[in-house]
Formats: sequence, C-alpha cells, structure tokens
Amino acid sequence: STDELVARVRGERLTLPGDVERFPAVWEKVSFRGAGKLHLENRDCALVQQLRRQVLTRMSVQVIKDIERMDCVQGSPRLKVMALVAEKT
Repeated sequence: STDELVARVRGERLTLPGDVERFPAVWEKVSFRGAGKLHLENRDCALVQQLRRQVLTRMSVQVIKDIERMDCVQGSPRLKVMALVAEKT
C-alpha cells in the first residue's frame, strides 16, 4: 500500500517476496554484554540502550534479558535476544 505508492512515485520497482535472497536460518541467542567479545563498559550503556530502543524494535528479535540500570552501574551492560541468524554449515 504505502510502499507501493512510494515506489510508483519514485519510478522504482517494488521488491517482491520472491526477489529476496533466501538462506537457511535458525533462531539463536545473541548476547550484547561486557566481559565478552564486545568489551562493553558502563560508558557504553547509553549506546546499548539506544540500540535496544531504536534498532531492535524494528527487527524480528525477541528480548530475553533486557538491559537494566544496575547493569550500567556495575559497568557491564547486558542485553540478550533471540534472533534469526544464518545457519552455520
């Protein structure tokens, strides 16, 4: 509807579901935390909170453990989600 109208106005072709590349995928837990590969610190807390509010809400992810104020105070912001990722072959 809206996407179709915007595409027409711009003179573009609307992407159809059949045009999207397909690949094998599985649901997997993904952690954003300090003391891991990301090396997050308490000063990174605002960044993780923005990521949670502005990016992850637009994606098909399920938040398992939300970031909490205490995580920021203790210096290790943590966020754990269940996300659809490419299957490892």
